[in-house]
Parts: sequence; C-alpha cells; structure tokens
Amino acid sequence: MFHTFRSLQRLLGIWMILARHNVMEPFADRFFPLRVLSWMVQINPIIWRHCRKTPLQVRLRLALEELGPTFIKFGQTISTRLDVLPDSIGLELKRLQDDVPPFPYEIVKTTIEEELGGKLTDHYSAFDRNPIASASIAQVHHAVTQNGEEVAVKVLRPDVAARVETDVRMLRSIANVVEDLMPEWRRLKPKEVVAEFASTMRSEMDFLVEAARAQRLGENFKNYEGISIPDVYWSLSTSRIFTMSWVDGKPIDEISHTPKPGEPNPQVIAETLLESFFKQVFYDGYFHADQHPGNIMIREDGEVVLIDFGIVSSISEESRQFLAEMLQGFLMRDYKKVAKVHLDAGYIPHDTDMDAFEEAASQIGEPVFGQPLKDISVARLLAKLFKTTEQFQMEAQPQLLLLQKTLFTLEGVGRELYPDLNAWKIAEPLVVNWMKDRLGPKGQMNRAKKNLSDMGFALGHAPEMAFDILQRVATDRFYLRLHDSAMASVEKEIQLGFKRQWSATMAGFLFLGGAVMAAAGMSAWWFVPPLALAALSFFRVMALI
Repeated sequence: MFHTFRSLQRLLGIWMILARHNVMEPFADRFFPLRVLSWMVQINPIIWRHCRKTPLQVRLRLALEELGPTFIKFGQTISTRLDVLPDSIGLELKRLQDDVPPFPYEIVKTTIEEELGGKLTDHYSAFDRNPIASASIAQVHHAVTQNGEEVAVKVLRPDVAARVETDVRMLRSIANVVEDLMPEWRRLKPKEVVAEFASTMRSEMDFLVEAARAQRLGENFKNYEGISIPDVYWSLSTSRIFTMSWVDGKPIDEISHTPKPGEPNPQVIAETLLESFFKQVFYDGYFHADQHPGNIMIREDGEVVLIDFGIVSSISEESRQFLAEMLQGFLMRDYKKVAKVHLDAGYIPHDTDMDAFEEAASQIGEPVFGQPLKDISVARLLAKLFKTTEQFQMEAQPQLLLLQKTLFTLEGVGRELYPDLNAWKIAEPLVVNWMKDRLGPKGQMNRAKKNLSDMGFALGHAPEMAFDILQRVATDRFYLRLHDSAMASVEKEIQLGFKRQWSATMAGFLFLGGAVMAAAGMSAWWFVPPLALAALSFFRVMALI
C-alpha cells in the first residue's frame, strides 16, 4: 500500500511540474484532451508569461531539472537521440546539469563502516571530510590508505536506489502510453529505451559493476601509450563504495591551448583521445561512453586518464563491421555500398527503394566532403545519417547512437584543444587496418577456424539433441495444445484486461485534469474531487491485477 501511495504521490508531482512548464504543448494539436489541458494551464498568468517568454526546449530542460536526478540523467540520455528529437531540443538537453549539494560526512563515515566493517580509520589513514565532487548518484572524497597510497573514494548516496526505481516506473508508464497512442514511434523502441536506461542506472548504483568495468578498460589499455585507467582497490570496494588510485592532474578543459615549454601538447592530447576511442570501438568492442571534460584528466606529462565508469558500452562484431564498411563507403564516396551495407545488416526493410537510399546517402556525404578535411566531423555525419534513415524505417540502434554521442563529445573536446583536429585522418587508418585484419586472408582464415569449431560442436551434440526432440514428442511436450478449460481462463483474462484498461484510462484523465487545475492555482474545490476519483480508479486497477 505504501509503495502504491508513493508512486501515486510521485506521479502527481511529475504532472504538476510538467503542467507548470506546459511541456505537453507539442502534443496539443494531436490530442484534444491535451489541447484542453494546455489551455487550462495558461489560465494562471504566471504560467502564461513563462510559456510566452521561454522557448519550449528551455521549458523542457527546466522541467527535467526540477523533476530531479533520474529525469536529468534520462534527459541527458535522450539528448543523443538525434533521430527522434529536433536539433534545438537535443542541444538544449545537453545543458542539463547533474550537480547537487553533498550529503553530510557523518553519512559517508557510517556507509563506509557498514560496508567495510570496523572503523573508517581501520581502512584509511586519512580521509578528507569535504568531497571533491558531488553528483546525483554519489560523491567522491580524497583519502590515503593504511599503506600510504593516495586514493579517491566514491560513496553512494543514501536512499538513491528507491527514488530511482520509483521514477523508472513512471518512465515505463509514459513509454507504454507513447507506444499505444503514437504507433509511428514504435520503431524508436521507447520501451526498450527506458529499459536500457533503467539497466544503466542500476549498474551505475552498483560500484562493483563500475569497478569491474574500470578493470577491463585498464587491461585493454595496459600496453597503450598515452592513456591510462586508475587502479581498482578491490579490498576497499563494495557495491556502495568504490576506491581507486588517485589521479594527479587537471580536467582536460583546463589545459592551455598555447602551452609553455614542458607543458602538455594540446594537439597530441586531442589526437590521442580520438585515436584511443576508435581503438576501443573497433579493436576492443568495448568503450567508455561518458567522456565529457569532467571525466578526462591530464597528468603533467600529458598522459590522458579516463575516470568515472558508470556508462560503458559493448559493440558486437557485426555492428563493428557495419560501421567500418559504412564509413569506408562514405570515405570512397561509394553511396551504393553505403545503401547495401544497411540492407545486409538488416537495419532497413528488404523492400527498401535502394536507389532512393543511395541518393539520400549522397545528399549526406557530398556536402560534408565539400568542406576542408579538418572541418569534417565523423559524429555529425553519423547524426545526419541516423536522422535520414528514419525515412526508410530503420529501427533505432542504441549502441550506435551512444557511440555517436560519445564521438560527438570527444570531437568537440578535441577541437577546443586543437582547432585543426582531423577526425577522418585519425579514423581512416584504424578502420582500414581493422577491415584488413577481419576481412583479409588472415581474418577469413580465423573465421573459417571458428566456423569449423562451431560446426564440430554442433555435430558432436547432434545425437543428444535429436534424442531430446524425440523424447519431447513422445512425452507430448512438443506441440501446443488448446483445451476448453484453457480457453475459458483466456476469456476471463481478456475481460479483466478490458476492465483494467477502462479503469486506468479514467484514472489517467481524472488525475491529469486534477493535477493541471492544481498547477494552475485553482481552488481545492475544483481539483480535489477529480484527484480523489482518480485515486479510487487507480486502486480499482490494482485490485484487478
């Protein structure tokens, strides 16, 4: 009951904030109830002036910031979806800030002692009371181990998991409504976007997961010059505490563009960053997906250190091959190949007009390659491509969108340091060499060995699999059976489903109307009755589940 009440309370708060900023305005022309609600909200003169003076994209950002950490992070996530959002909204959402006040040192101390056992001084000989950074999920403190080694200690915020789970349930409900009311958005997979976001948030709140990611990235960069990853202190890390080696350096956006003798070379740093990213994508299939300036530190000798491993992404061999062949097609201005690569990967329907797709690809590529090479952005080309493929019913590919977002950020960071940074010049040899390794004679030989090994495994298990199939047939467990009793239960479930849907719809409209009237500052005599009826309908839905 408390769980249901908390969800209802949070839902009311969400709708009141969205109503106050009138962010439902874009849907008002499409759905009559929203048109009425949008008009009702603006009865309040303060909201009316706010809507007239402030652009929609700014109001949306302000609403997400007011809704709290989960919605801020969700806004940051969807800001990468350039195939969905208008450019103005995408750029505005990139400005979302995740800075929040720190929580008290006493809670930090209690958390560490609960997780590691004993007293804080048993594990750290020194521990700074004031954090060096504070965000929505955790905050970071400088400390010294009992062995005298400087470390950074990341501590999870109290009760953050419960708040995130409540907000994720709200986002899941919104995604369900979007898919039901807007069928053309189904190809963008809103439910999967929310599910992936929820998975990302949960992994960000488990520091053992983050520590494992740091360890894996560290191993991938073990013999790579110019890039390093902090060491993990496993004995001082749990799901709520992450201890890693201290990084002596400064954020990349504090590096001088005109260095003095002995200072880090900005050109080398910028090129190292981009080269290391393409290496992560193509050779490792595993990349740090949150490389904004705050997560990139530079040591005095110019070495780049990546920190904060809450968001990483894997990219399959098939996706890497698609990406490499597609980039190669653009580099060669072979737009027929670009179209064929999309079809072969299954990203566009088999009945797609390939001539039209080839023409669309040329309209993306030719203006780009008409610029000086140093001005060509690989990330912008990918963004335009993903935007264009929407016309050809290409389903969203989250791992490629996250890759594009990370590359876009890195290109921006790199060009801030070194304006003549040439992303294509850095990418081309890496892509070509990777293609040779995978698709050349050596790559074909390795693939043949793997296929033979898989075939041998399948043949070795064929008798066992055949016996299992025969046994299932013999025991009547191989085919679908429908009986009258089963159909009766199905009929009952359908009837209950209609009742639940009707009650949920009524609860939604009553709740939405009451929330809007409350946000507009109307008397309680107006908004309390519909909210009370909404609550009754909501509990009826819960009773029918």
